[in-house]
Amino acid sequence: FETVGENEISSDDGETGKIADIGAGAFRDESPMFMYSLTGVYPEENGSDNLQRYPEESGSDNSQFYPDDNHSDDLQFDSDDPEEMEFYLEYSAKLGIKLNGDENKELIMAIDRWMGTPFKMGGCSTSGIDCSCLVKEIFKDVYGIKLNRTSRSIYYNDAIPVKKENLQEGDIICFKIRGRRISHIGIYLKDDKFVHSSRSKGVRINDLNQKYFKKRFFSGGRVKGTDISKR
Repeated sequence: FETVGENEISSDDGETGKIADIGAGAFRDESPMFMYSLTGVYPEENGSDNLQRYPEESGSDNSQFYPDDNHSDDLQFDSDDPEEMEFYLEYSAKLGIKLNGDENKELIMAIDRWMGTPFKMGGCSTSGIDCSCLVKEIFKDVYGIKLNRTSRSIYYNDAIPVKKENLQEGDIICFKIRGRRISHIGIYLKDDKFVHSSRSKGVRINDLNQKYFKKRFFSGGRVKGTDISKR
């Protein structure tokens, strides 16, 4: 199962150990742009404290990605259908991303159903979910495709590698949080935005250009048999 979120340590990255959350937000650097979350990995073999510190991009919501609640005129739609426009306007505000009307409605609604769900190591329900199960559940609901359970097995067994510049809606994106193995996964949306389950903040949308994710991005992947076009 997955144990990694936005800025946490994973037992799925090749390390043997138990994860202990010693406290989040206890340390800040001199810049208000970063918050440090402190976690410890205690290897079972010797009980030593292998302490790691990872910066977390500031901001508790996605408002930085959406121009203004009242600036709906900034959004360009491919459809003149009032109901279509109302749908995409509503979900643009809900998800904090600019939608133009050609996105997969089922994918958008599936993401919205999970938004705000807390992270739970090994969890796979609305009471708590980890990153790989979020991807697995969304693909089952939206595309009717059954994926493997871990981020690595999804990437290596269920997907075809895709370069970052060729990412499309519905592609998976994988990260190497520490070490050389894939330990985190999400779903690409558009304009470098992706949805994932963050250990510290639960299911949310982030930007691949954020320093934390840009540094740890490994690869994209297109799930075999996925119809990434709008349904």
